[in-house]
Amino acid sequence: MSSSQEKKNRRELAPEVSEKKYLAKLEEDKKKQRTRRNYIIAGVLLVLFAVFTIVMNSNIFYTGVTAVQSGDEDYNAADYEYVYITAFNNFHNQYSSYLSWLIDVTKPLDEQDCPMIEEGTWADYFESSALQNLQTLTAQYSAAKSAGYSLSEEDQATIDEYVEMYQEYAELYGYTLDKFLAANFGRGVDEETVRSMMEKSLIAAAYAEDQYDSYSYTDEELEKYYQENAETYDLVEFLYVFVDGTAEETDLDGDGEPDEVTEEQTAESMKAAREIAEEIAKAESRESFETLAEELAEEATELSTPITSVSSLYSEWLGEDGRVEGDTHVAESGEGDYAIYYIGQDDNRYNTANVRHILINVEDADEDGELSEEEKQAALAELEEIYDEWKNGEATEESFAELANKYSEDEGSNTEGGLYEKIAIGDMVAPFEEFCFAGHEPGYTEIVYSESTNYTGYHLIYYVGDGPLYRHVLADSALRTEDFSAWNEELVAPFEAKTSSVPLWFANKEMSTLTYRMISG
Repeated sequence: MSSSQEKKNRRELAPEVSEKKYLAKLEEDKKKQRTRRNYIIAGVLLVLFAVFTIVMNSNIFYTGVTAVQSGDEDYNAADYEYVYITAFNNFHNQYSSYLSWLIDVTKPLDEQDCPMIEEGTWADYFESSALQNLQTLTAQYSAAKSAGYSLSEEDQATIDEYVEMYQEYAELYGYTLDKFLAANFGRGVDEETVRSMMEKSLIAAAYAEDQYDSYSYTDEELEKYYQENAETYDLVEFLYVFVDGTAEETDLDGDGEPDEVTEEQTAESMKAAREIAEEIAKAESRESFETLAEELAEEATELSTPITSVSSLYSEWLGEDGRVEGDTHVAESGEGDYAIYYIGQDDNRYNTANVRHILINVEDADEDGELSEEEKQAALAELEEIYDEWKNGEATEESFAELANKYSEDEGSNTEGGLYEKIAIGDMVAPFEEFCFAGHEPGYTEIVYSESTNYTGYHLIYYVGDGPLYRHVLADSALRTEDFSAWNEELVAPFEAKTSSVPLWFANKEMSTLTYRMISG
């Protein structure tokens, strides 16, 4: 090949070679661009992750955004948590004696069905309670503010006392106040949350209480209401004993397993129960009924209750016209028979009592776990000195009230002059109650000793006078509750609680963790 031809061939090949180099360079540039883009994306993701981590570890979803809106009031998740835990604690205290029957303490609330609602978990129940409470709170607080209500000095002192108590607990366990509140009420809850929510609650409560107290009814209205609902309030008094007719299991073939109870055995056992019940029902007095019941079956039970609360097995018999004390009856059930002894009915037609009292508790001075006669006498001597101070002074109801506020150890009345009004039968311990219904004249005073599960002490009691008929007290309470409920329902209706899903989700997750810790111990 000539040199000229070779040059020509190179010229023809040159564009092709140049294009390959260009394409290679282009691909290399693209790779560099992709690498830079990946670095940028990675950097952005790292920044976003850092921001997400900061947000998740901050309280922004608990205090920075609205979780619930009711009327013109916005509540953040911390506010909602405070109301949620308050509702939970109230429920816990009310049903503490059998809480373990209602709630499985081994599971979080959002993992177990709630029998108190048609469908849903315990977490759903308390969420609903919290939202309803916020709705009611907002409605009453808004109405109170419009009516010119503000926080009273007494209520402000109450808030301060609670915060001070929380502060003492926080210091005891090595927390700051805000961390202690967050640990016990939920993330984001701090002193400002507690003070704000308590202020709203106390103002709303004062307004609602005044509304409740504002209703008044004549004696005629009260009597009419009571008579229309007498079966709800009149008490029927009776003794009863159940004679079990269940056939006992036997092991006749000796295989270590109880034999199946036959129909004949069941019939025979039921017949025996009926005979025993009929024998008890032959009693001609209360004493003989109680004796026969204890000898042939078990100790008789005495009840005094509205007829509507009595078992349908014998409520009709108890409520029949003409029933008199000493009447007896045998009522059959599927598992045995009831023997009944009728005592009488109580239509609550008696006057309640109004009294003032000064209580001095007996102190276990030597801390031996027992109250000696010397310790009792010390308490009595202290009260007698107070009694002498009253008698040597003006000896009036007003001066008695002043001494009650000064000396009485009954926290339920020692800021009210020791006053208890509308006392009904069954409200007080026996010796105190006996004084109240002994027919004293107004102004009569006496020292009474009493014991209860909460205290042992001496009372100096001043009989103020008769209160209203107890049947009217019952009717007044029912009418007042009905009227207040109707008022409150109308007031609350426009204040629907509207929720924001994201902050509420965070709040409910926090509540799930906190309540589980509380119920599981």
